[in-house]
Amino acid sequence: MIPVPSHVRVWLAVGRTDMRRGMNGLALLVQEAMKRDLHAGDLYVFRGRNGDLIKNIWHDWLGMSLYAKRLEKGRFIWPSPADGVVSISASQLAYMLDGIDWRNPAFLDRIPVPVESVPGQAIIRQAFETLPSSSARLRRPTLCRMILSLLCNMRVTS
Repeated sequence: MIPVPSHVRVWLAVGRTDMRRGMNGLALLVQEAMKRDLHAGDLYVFRGRNGDLIKNIWHDWLGMSLYAKRLEKGRFIWPSPADGVVSISASQLAYMLDGIDWRNPAFLDRIPVPVESVPGQAIIRQAFETLPSSSARLRRPTLCRMILSLLCNMRVTS
């Protein structure tokens, strides 16, 4: 993860970018196509045609840095080309680099959690099995109250 300060503005260059471009080519794109000052301390993000590779260019007043990240599975979530240049926060960039949808933070490829690792899973499963069949249409608060009352009445043996 790139340690980006929270006050840094992050700009997404929407559309496709030729990922063969290096630091100088992307810097030229920032200045000419995006009409931005590269030396203002902002971070600029570019995405390739396939959507699995992004490059970040950033001038942090000490020098210019070029970062690249490729996803093994999936694609980076990207705004439509009609949006022009989009600004996001540094925390949204962190979500993006982790492969999470930055518009609605949730994992794109969820890692399944084994049922055995959830504490009290057997008790909750037993409580659901003892619920009446009409409970499928109940609202969540009513269902939660029923499960809690069943859990309180159950005897837990270890």
